[in-house]
Amino acid sequence: MDTPKLKNLVDEMGMSDLPEKEKMDLMINLADAFRNKLAAKVLNMLTREEQEELDTIVEQKDDQAVTEYMKAHIPGFDSLFLQAYQELRVEMLDAKDKIDQNVAKMRAKS
Repeated sequence: MDTPKLKNLVDEMGMSDLPEKEKMDLMINLADAFRNKLAAKVLNMLTREEQEELDTIVEQKDDQAVTEYMKAHIPGFDSLFLQAYQELRVEMLDAKDKIDQNVAKMRAKS
């Protein structure tokens, strides 16, 4: 996932004021969550041989090569990519809202 999308999501979550190291850690975690979400959507669309080829590319840690491979082997990959991003975005914003609500409740009790 590209850095601008991750930065936008961090901003939407209200986390843009975090120290840079914490912000980078959050972006790394979001990128990992996105990769897992996308993998869950696409792996069953590949043959066993294609999965093994993809594993080899993934081991090289080249996100661009992985994306190019998936675009070439998965019909509608761009739509799946956007769908996975939107699902992650909704999940993260919902989680942030729940945390904010719990914090507000705890403060009200104090």
